[in-house]
Amino acid sequence: MEQNEESRRWLTPSRLLTVLLAAIILSLIPLLYLNVLFSVLDDLDNKAWGGADFTAYYTAASLIRDGTSPYDAAAFASEAQGLGFRNDRPYIYFPLLAITVMPLTALPPQQAASVWFALNVALLVLSTLLMVRTLGLQKHKVAVVSLLLAALTFYPAVFSTFVGQANALLLALLVLTWHLAKRGIDGLAGACIAAASMVKVFPFCIALYFLWKSRYRIILSALAALVVLAAFSIALAGLEPHITYVSSILPTQLVKPHPLNQSLSSFIYRMIQPEQPRDVLLWRLASLSASALVVLGTALLIPRGRRNGALLDLEFALVVVSMLLVSTVSWIGTLTLMIIPFGVAAKELIVGERWRSARLAAITTVVSLLCINSQRVVESYIMAGSAAGSLPPCLLSMPMYGMIVLWITIAYFLLKRGESPLSAIGSS
Repeated sequence: MEQNEESRRWLTPSRLLTVLLAAIILSLIPLLYLNVLFSVLDDLDNKAWGGADFTAYYTAASLIRDGTSPYDAAAFASEAQGLGFRNDRPYIYFPLLAITVMPLTALPPQQAASVWFALNVALLVLSTLLMVRTLGLQKHKVAVVSLLLAALTFYPAVFSTFVGQANALLLALLVLTWHLAKRGIDGLAGACIAAASMVKVFPFCIALYFLWKSRYRIILSALAALVVLAAFSIALAGLEPHITYVSSILPTQLVKPHPLNQSLSSFIYRMIQPEQPRDVLLWRLASLSASALVVLGTALLIPRGRRNGALLDLEFALVVVSMLLVSTVSWIGTLTLMIIPFGVAAKELIVGERWRSARLAAITTVVSLLCINSQRVVESYIMAGSAAGSLPPCLLSMPMYGMIVLWITIAYFLLKRGESPLSAIGSS
């Protein structure tokens, strides 16, 4: 009788759910990623999409190792062809990312791709676990395994890993920035911002948030780290590739009205479809206005200069979503960074006592997740050979709708805290 009572006490619904979710992670998730890895290796042989971005990193790293600029189109195409890669994926990033990949050039391409794939999965798991710790959710076992499961099945993260992008590295650096800043370790937080900005330019927007919050040590350490990393990159790759990147490569990335680009600018382009100069001007004005509204709304929701640690989670999450919306380029893989705001929203719904009755916020969070994950269907349709133009423009922007919904949800959480400038306006 006592044994039955004890087993009932142990087999609580919460523990059963935790065990079930852990079993899914330990059994089905490895199978999912093994299947993705085999697809990547098969696509590398067939010069298809799997590992396509990694092949650009690997080719650029090989060229830098041999003393050649990764932006020399003829040399790049020749090197890619010699390595057995497709040669239509140019390298468009700062040289430091290719330098980071250089150790993998000691391995044959297939083995190097497998190592890069494993590193991406490891970074995704470690980033999620560090996020859980940053949010103080480590004691909530169901929350831990649920967030881990959600992150590992999040379509942008799976797609990014499949194509071989560096978004898991970017996620790790931003989560580390957040974690360190929350604990007042400003020097290292700034260094992480600098490193992330060397992978892609737009993460430097995080530095602007800390400038708004008067966290000047973070800004100074970020600038100092940028100088050190740039000097290191120039020492290994030479000055000429860096000049080429700034003068020729970076400007071409400022406008990317691609059907799969999820930024506000690209969405407006798809809706207007400008052909005449007047339409182009309308698109630019509409894009600037929409981006300005997002930035203004973000600034009004975040109190300037106050160092309230309890608000940092929500503020950081809001800045990440805003950054992805106003960036000129937000590919579906880049939306891997949305794991941060989803984690923050989940924490508010799990442990925020004031939000226990906020069912609408829970519904909007789920709707946002479904909108972003629905891109799997759209991209499968396009990759199957169907033209993106055969789909209505509104259907190509489901992830962007999801970002907007989550932005509004996090804004709601911040307004309920009653410390944002907008809260003060509403109460006066």
